[in-house]
Amino acid sequence: MKNELIITHPGSAHFDDMTAVSLILASYPETEFKIERREPTEAELDNPGIWVVDVGDRHEPNLRNFDHHQSLDCPAGFVLVADYLGLLETLSVLPWWQFKDSVDRFGPVKSSLKFKAGDDLVNRSPTEEWLVDKFAADPQVMLPMLRSFGIHIIKNARGLKKQIDFWKTA
Repeated sequence: MKNELIITHPGSAHFDDMTAVSLILASYPETEFKIERREPTEAELDNPGIWVVDVGDRHEPNLRNFDHHQSLDCPAGFVLVADYLGLLETLSVLPWWQFKDSVDRFGPVKSSLKFKAGDDLVNRSPTEEWLVDKFAADPQVMLPMLRSFGIHIIKNARGLKKQIDFWKTA
């Protein structure tokens, strides 16, 4: 079994880094991952054998660096990872996809207004908050659940995309 490292930012975790990690884990089921929540070194950013997600100020897919903080025009980390994995077209059909990308880049209040989603407070999920807190506290313990979450997202998106594609041609 292959071993790989994923580095994501220290401090509080967010939906985007947790989801990006989940998509990576789901896409590489035969790989054992170690997740470290810290700043990457320059050598790690230059190493294509290390995934760097939502940290590092670089979007360089060829080096597996997926940070978006250098520009509001750059999609959230989970979108960048999905694109790299060849899943963007499929996953972008999910009803929450653009909203969560917007929340990460522009904040929950602006995003709730943009999407006419009501008060920001009603868009917060206690389940999401719990998962993100657990991921922040100990990402290694969360690996099986995160992989399962990624598989669940991909499976649901494929099913929804299949239905949408069917109805487009019906």
